[in-house]
Amino acid sequence: MEAYHFLTAEAFRPRINLMNSLGKSTTVDHALITKIGLLKSVIKFLIDNRQYLKTDKVETEYLNGLLAELSDNPNAAKDTIDSISPQIKFINALNEIQSANAEVDSFPLNSSAAAHFDAEQFKQGSQRLNRLRQELITSLLTGDKMQHARNLAGSALHTLQDFYSHSNWIELGNSDLVLAKPGSEIPDEFIAGATEATCKSCLSSDNCETNLITVKLTSGYRSGQDIKKPVNKGKCSHGGKTDSSRLKPATGGINKDSTSKDESPHA
Repeated sequence: MEAYHFLTAEAFRPRINLMNSLGKSTTVDHALITKIGLLKSVIKFLIDNRQYLKTDKVETEYLNGLLAELSDNPNAAKDTIDSISPQIKFINALNEIQSANAEVDSFPLNSSAAAHFDAEQFKQGSQRLNRLRQELITSLLTGDKMQHARNLAGSALHTLQDFYSHSNWIELGNSDLVLAKPGSEIPDEFIAGATEATCKSCLSSDNCETNLITVKLTSGYRSGQDIKKPVNKGKCSHGGKTDSSRLKPATGGINKDSTSKDESPHA
């Protein structure tokens, strides 16, 4: 199980500047990131467990090729999905996980900084992931709460995705998957302190790319959440039109949720 957990996590780094066939930037949202990650994990599973395919005509080489192609073409695995037995149950399970993922952006979890790794809640966010993982394992072992297990998976994956798009982990030049392994937590010495300035103000969303001033891990504070942005401490905001904390020093934001500079200053 741990091997497939790792593969799923690998698919959840935000890919902010994807281009469509017209050369225009498109946003890869939580639902699509989740779908791609789950499909990659399923294909890897099918390579090792071919008895779940309706036909033995699907070549391993073909499945390996899909793993490389899926990131740029989420529909690449359609034929493989059609060959999974039972197909409808798989599609329903995928939809349930995606729906649970989206629910994290709704009340009450949208107001929890830890659920999104906002407000430098790295310890709390890591604890949430570990708790959800353990609940998921327990649910699977009972064998009679599969929908609940899928809900837990979707919720955990949303939080994991937000770690990479809401923090400065990518901007610090990191490429390893710090939270990919079960039980992972980030050492305190790598996280910016409560009184340590992490951002300088940027006047508009177009010039926030260089607003980070820390070499430690940080994430933005966001209005409407349970952890408020400290006054005059030089802390980063999440940013975007719906985040009123972006107007308080340090102004601006650092999120990478979308390709829109107005909504995601670090797009």
